[in-house]
Amino acid sequence: MELRIAVVGCSSVARNHIPHLIKASGVRPTHVLSSSNERAALFANQFNLIPCSEYEQILNNKDIDAVLIATEPARHMAFSEQGIEANKHVLIEKPLVSKIEDGETLVRLASEKGISAGVISQHRFDHGIRQFSKLLNSNKIGKPFLLSSTLTWSRNEEYFRKGDGWRSNSVNVLSNHGVHMVDIINSCFGVPFTSAVVASRTNPEVKTFDTAILNMEFKDGLIGAMICTTASPASEGMSLAVFGTKGVLKCWNSGSGFQSSWTTDGNRGNSGVSQMFARRFSKPPIQLQFEEFADSVREGRQPLVSLEDGLNVLRVIGEKNWSKGGGSSGESLV
Repeated sequence: MELRIAVVGCSSVARNHIPHLIKASGVRPTHVLSSSNERAALFANQFNLIPCSEYEQILNNKDIDAVLIATEPARHMAFSEQGIEANKHVLIEKPLVSKIEDGETLVRLASEKGISAGVISQHRFDHGIRQFSKLLNSNKIGKPFLLSSTLTWSRNEEYFRKGDGWRSNSVNVLSNHGVHMVDIINSCFGVPFTSAVVASRTNPEVKTFDTAILNMEFKDGLIGAMICTTASPASEGMSLAVFGTKGVLKCWNSGSGFQSSWTTDGNRGNSGVSQMFARRFSKPPIQLQFEEFADSVREGRQPLVSLEDGLNVLRVIGEKNWSKGGGSSGESLV
């Protein structure tokens, strides 16, 4: 049975996702919604979809099983809540929502309705990340005690102006970019029991916080930090290093998939043994996530990346964890 899915929003993100929806096994995109009839028609013609100008056309259509919410984050809550209420399965682009309480509402509604609902976090399906997780669980590096992560991108003013400027007005470097790595960290190590954020505005032309440091404390004595910026002169991608009592495990992504490697050094003074695992996957990670989401619907379960996972990311980077320097203005930070 194919999962018939409607795409809500004609954003650049939607344009990137639709080709992978088309290629995904067991998935068939059927409709596309936009407040602009012109954009809906453009997407419909390009991808052979049915254009819609009103959400009710999708919600009331019994031939549509699910919706992919690909709008700006401020609209995720309304579209997702209405979709769940209409018994549509829901997959939401990151970040899940703008407010933690909204995320809690969606989790409750999906549970009450028996709806499969998740959030986009395609890097969880990357071969390099799966290999990283496998190595971590193999105890090759012993007990982890320290993790260090970086996310460094170069984003110019034009990037922040696109889409009516929502990237500058309603999200920050953590809620728009850092969520990818925070979700990976949560899935590998568990949700930290404490977190703290220090942030700054580096680019004077950008309203939002474009640079941040996230400090985290986990169970069993593990501590970590993530440095995140979109103001870097050059994009260097994402990286994660974990230091254990027997060795070091690393993964990194410069834009085309993750690679992972480990080094063991039992004597703490020798070079030890090192092994590299190159990135390798037969399908793009986002396509794999779409296929897994369709499987979750057919099997009547929650997807691998659930609403609760998306909510836990927001809890880690939430406004209550920001220092006075980052949150003293009273503005919404996530």
